[in-house]
Amino acid sequence: MKHNHFTRFVSLTVFAGALLMFTIPASAGLVGTTTNPTGVAGLVVGSNIYDVTFSIDYFDNVFPSGPQFSTWVDAADVSTALANVLNGAGVTGLGGFSCATLANSDHRGGCSIMVPYPTVAGWQISTVNASWFYWQGDPSAVPPVPPYSDTQFGQSYGYINLANPQAGANAFGNNNWYAEWASVSLTGTVAPEPASTFLFAAGLGLVSLASRRRKK
Repeated sequence: MKHNHFTRFVSLTVFAGALLMFTIPASAGLVGTTTNPTGVAGLVVGSNIYDVTFSIDYFDNVFPSGPQFSTWVDAADVSTALANVLNGAGVTGLGGFSCATLANSDHRGGCSIMVPYPTVAGWQISTVNASWFYWQGDPSAVPPVPPYSDTQFGQSYGYINLANPQAGANAFGNNNWYAEWASVSLTGTVAPEPASTFLFAAGLGLVSLASRRRKK
């Protein structure tokens, strides 16, 4: 009889573990090409999974209810995750423009994917960005001081004094600067890691086994 209980326990453990492990998300995937990406699918940020769409439309059209994140910390987490995905996918341009060319043409330009957050005093729009650009504060640095970089995407901050700007080429009046907004939609949450999943499933099996023994 003990053997039967153990068999049920193993079966329940494997079954529950399999169900939970199927909910673990795949790696984030680039949408578009490495010179003209249009978004990222399945971006994992903390416990959330987002689909991200890039846009050069006017700010109010992309964010009709305002910034999608309530703090700069949340926006920074998304921009960092985006930079990692873009670098991992080998992205070298936005909108068909070469980020390296823009970053080094006059040491003032570059590429940015911009994530807005509630603005700081004195500015109409504040953003945390996944940016590929040359750091103007130290033009002799090769590469520029991290996290700024003219060889890949890193994190930067943006402050804009325009009410409803459009992104794109020569963004916000800056020559050799190409920018796009990042609009997100929550698509799910991250499941437990495989090790914790197994422990949880094993716990379910033990509860079932204990319940059956009490009934007998």
